[in-house]
Amino acid sequence: MAPGWRLVAVMCALLSGPAVGNEPPTGLPHLRDSMARFAQPVRVGDLPGRYVLQPTEAQRVLGRVAAGGVARTSDGRLLLLMDRGGVLGIGTTRVAVPMDDVAVLGEHVALVGLTPAALGALPAVAGGLSPLPPETKIRVAIVGPFH
Repeated sequence: MAPGWRLVAVMCALLSGPAVGNEPPTGLPHLRDSMARFAQPVRVGDLPGRYVLQPTEAQRVLGRVAAGGVARTSDGRLLLLMDRGGVLGIGTTRVAVPMDDVAVLGEHVALVGLTPAALGALPAVAGGLSPLPPETKIRVAIVGPFH
């Protein structure tokens, strides 16, 4: 290949972005292992309104943390209340995601334990949950950027 064409090929590869399959898939064990080590206290009242992102380089928005933020089930599990889908808050569905499947990513929340397809399969919240008071502090995993 001529030197000029080699430069064009390199530039095209750089400008086209990452190759398909280079983004980390959701729910990898290494993410959960590092999350457990870096759990930090977070005030429940600071979570509502934050974007919930897919843990890939593109960081696609999957929804927002709903009002109420975090709820507890009758058996004591903590669930993140999330509004998914819709446009500008219209037509959203409120779902409950286990706190083990999310991590704080700066000012956002990353969904690291569920694929977007699994998130889409979650049923709407029907009740039986007790929202935690906004001043309650819980331990939430933190993760760094995915790029």
